[in-house]
Amino acid sequence: MAIYGSNYNYGLSPLYKDDSTAIPPLPTCNDGSTLPPTVALDIVKRALRLLGVLATGETPDAFEANEALLELNWMLDQWSLEKLMVYYMVNELFPIIANKGTYTIGPDIYQDFNTKRPIKIESAFARDNTGGTNNDYKLEVIPNDRYQDIFQKGILTTYPKYLNYVESYPYGQINIWPIPTKDYTLSLSQWKQFKKFASLADIVCLPPGYKDALGYNLAINIALEYGQEPSQFLYKMADETKMRIKRINKEPVLMSTDSALLPRRMYNIYSDRY
Repeated sequence: MAIYGSNYNYGLSPLYKDDSTAIPPLPTCNDGSTLPPTVALDIVKRALRLLGVLATGETPDAFEANEALLELNWMLDQWSLEKLMVYYMVNELFPIIANKGTYTIGPDIYQDFNTKRPIKIESAFARDNTGGTNNDYKLEVIPNDRYQDIFQKGILTTYPKYLNYVESYPYGQINIWPIPTKDYTLSLSQWKQFKKFASLADIVCLPPGYKDALGYNLAINIALEYGQEPSQFLYKMADETKMRIKRINKEPVLMSTDSALLPRRMYNIYSDRY
């Protein structure tokens, strides 16, 4: 048995921490609740009840339950592509080696950065640890076409400026340009794929609202397999539960303008104002 979610540790933990080393008795979600923990099977049973396939108190057979669990994991794959469904970005640190500009990233000890392959890199910076100063230099994340337009990709520099992420599979590729001539620590803020439920007994430990969204949306996803047509109410609740999560996960965007683009303001000697 494992805990799905739980123990959020920004910068260290994966998107969901699988606390498989928990010591008996039964591990619980650390949300302060005194209720019995919700497990993946509870999500499956609720989805089937919403469809009218199960009555209250009934339990699906092993085949049905595992088929629904498979669908639940596929649904989480789709959610991984929706930024506002992910409740935080994963920050990880990796070493940049002097005079090396290209790195591979993926879950393999033979890759330069051995970690789960990012779906997308949101932001990055290079940290200079010289003398213990920890100066951070923001890297602009640029798309492939812009990186390909760079004529001299082998240019060396003291401070890198750009990062390009090639979303190849199963391992991604990261290009740093210009290539730094000294060692740095690279910080990546990334979208990661949602962790899969390993079994029906996995404890669900997620922020408020996610369990509801999982239940309603799983019901929609498996309806056709049971020859059911979801009700308009079910569609409405599936949409609303996801929208609530997206509203709380949305970060405000602050608009800024380069001062060079603003009209020049002259001093008025009569009003003593600009």
